[in-house]
Amino acid sequence: MDTVQFSLKKASKLVKAIGGKIATDGCIKFFLFLIAVGIVAIITVKVIFSTYLSNTSLYTSVRRF
Repeated sequence: MDTVQFSLKKASKLVKAIGGKIATDGCIKFFLFLIAVGIVAIITVKVIFSTYLSNTSLYTSVRRF
């Protein structure tokens, strides 16, 4: 009977350890996703902002100098 309880406790610890690793992997994937979205957002804003500036007269007057 003691070996059964020992096996159950050991299995329970193993399941908790695996669950913790899965949760950590999920967090890493989430933060990588946020970084990727941030990079895409920065590129998008730079493209839109540069297009906007090239169409304004202030940018073209400063650009002549």
